[in-house]
Amino acid sequence: MNNFVSVIVTCYNHEAYIKQCLESIEQQTYRNFELIIINDGSTDRSAEVIEAFVEQTNLEKVTFLSHENIGLVKTRNKAFDVLKGEFVLFVDSDNYLTPNFLEELVQKAQESQGDIIYTRLINPDTQREVLPLESFSLSRLFKSNFIDSCSLVRRSIIGDVRYDDYLNGKRLEDFDFFLYLITHKKAKAVPCETTFFYYRVLENSMSGQARDLMLKYYQAYVHILGKYVNSYPEEVRAASDLHFGYNITLDYYNQKVNIYYSSKDETLSEDCKFSYDFAQSDQINLQFDASVDQVRIDLSELPSFYKYVHLEVKESGEILQPALTNGYFLGDYVIFANSDPQLVYDISKIANKEFTLSYELFNLTDIHATDYVVNVLSEDIDQLNKELDEAFDKYTKLQSELEFYKAELTKMTHQYNTVINSRRWIIPTKIINFLRRKK
Repeated sequence: MNNFVSVIVTCYNHEAYIKQCLESIEQQTYRNFELIIINDGSTDRSAEVIEAFVEQTNLEKVTFLSHENIGLVKTRNKAFDVLKGEFVLFVDSDNYLTPNFLEELVQKAQESQGDIIYTRLINPDTQREVLPLESFSLSRLFKSNFIDSCSLVRRSIIGDVRYDDYLNGKRLEDFDFFLYLITHKKAKAVPCETTFFYYRVLENSMSGQARDLMLKYYQAYVHILGKYVNSYPEEVRAASDLHFGYNITLDYYNQKVNIYYSSKDETLSEDCKFSYDFAQSDQINLQFDASVDQVRIDLSELPSFYKYVHLEVKESGEILQPALTNGYFLGDYVIFANSDPQLVYDISKIANKEFTLSYELFNLTDIHATDYVVNVLSEDIDQLNKELDEAFDKYTKLQSELEFYKAELTKMTHQYNTVINSRRWIIPTKIINFLRRKK
């Protein structure tokens, strides 16, 4: 049992915990490893604590890197450029390992020929399991990630696979990484029953930020499942039904459509607002005083995806375009990737201020429905790709024709020059010119 392991510790503002984390690695019974510590732009004393550890440690292979804050995903991806191990282990700086952690995981990898070796998580404050150990099941993994980022991974199975940059600053980057290795690289995931590591449940990742974390979770989970709609439809359907069929529906239909309005000299406020229950689709009739010249429509507080959102002038039937928005328009589609969707309209030049607001959400839950958001967008992308291919074919054909006519023109020019510079051409030309002068 002599496989070389790269242990990578990523740190951002964990001055209170990083020392215990590093010391737990220093105390490992398995010694054939390198330690790479990466400070991701910490603004506290984390860098000082790390430097002090590096100066006094008895470990032979230690590398300390530091850069400006770029996020966990990009930091881990940078680590792949410098690590040398046959196995890779990422450790978050607020967690710490039991002394036999590396030894047990390496031994399990050798005995089982596993590519991903995962284990239990224990809360050090309560000594209770944060994440129980489960036998591997792909269908179960789609529904709930039970493989923590602090798992031993065979370097050869990773190859050029990297963490998804889209998930930087969001959630579930480790779930996406392991799921890809298992589904695309046929990585073998094996549980290790003989050890565990300590996982801190920090207060700043709980109640106060729970709403923001949940929004990021939704964004990340939709993004990840969208990759597998065609290749693993049943697994994605089951996962969607479990997480989104209930959770998203509950969240969305407890939302409100808030419509703020103001005159030229006023600012938008809670005092001038209409509020309506949010629905899958709706038509809302609106009427404002003649003095109102600005309207802001808040379509819930959640990221959302619409087939259309129209603010129609009743008198003329004109569909107004927003003056400002934090969404993206793709034809009629409107995509709000972040929370607090907003559309701001200038209605100052409209005399009769009666409007109809209409909208319809994409289907977010039933992946087999024709209007499931991923299916619709995938079809549109396919159509755009076909149109792009057709345009490229036409362009290639025109280029070929251009080259042909260019060659023909060169040939004709050469023939012309050959004729006019020949003696047979020059002598008659001189006679003609002479006769012209005689006239």
